[in-house]
Amino acid sequence: MTKTVKILIIAVIIIIITSLAVAFWPKELSNNGQPVTNQPAVNQPITNNPEPTATTTEPEIITSDIDTSDWQTYRNEEYGFEVKYPKTWKYNIGRDGFTRFTDEAKKVYVENGEEYLIGVDTLSFDSEITKEEYIKNWKEYRIKDEWVKSWIKNIKIDGLEAIQGYYRFGLSTIIVDENKIYQIVMGSFPIEEYPAINIIYDKILNSFKIIS
Repeated sequence: MTKTVKILIIAVIIIIITSLAVAFWPKELSNNGQPVTNQPAVNQPITNNPEPTATTTEPEIITSDIDTSDWQTYRNEEYGFEVKYPKTWKYNIGRDGFTRFTDEAKKVYVENGEEYLIGVDTLSFDSEITKEEYIKNWKEYRIKDEWVKSWIKNIKIDGLEAIQGYYRFGLSTIIVDENKIYQIVMGSFPIEEYPAINIIYDKILNSFKIIS
């Protein structure tokens, strides 16, 4: 084999080796020896150590209104008030004089052996307690509840001053008349069992009227 042939063979081998080296050279080292990273698109936010998104089940939210055109009217001549309530509901006056409204299909709250969802109670003042003392005690009892995040706010019902409070035993609104206080209570129970109850409570509350 001549010297020229040997040189050609060596040149061919060098070319082949160089071509293979270029083809299989690691891409992450091709940027001047620095690793090459995939950059995010310009319009995408850059996040560091993104946390996985947790999947949670949200409670049902009632967004539609409730038609009250066919609701019944309850009048209590003895205590001087009336409210409207759903046509499919029943009511009864308990042994303590507490008027209890109940959806027969949703009996979820029991007090003193009597079931109800929303109730109306009336307190007439005498020499034992004044109206101011009752309101003070009512506020203190609810705001000191450490079991839940309780709250109190002032509202108006039928043109009368009213105070609404949420605490461990449910939602309660007291309506202050000259010599009476009316309390409309929504019993405490898992709201997911009756997601529309808050709207129904508001409708009953806002239908409340003092009658002569």
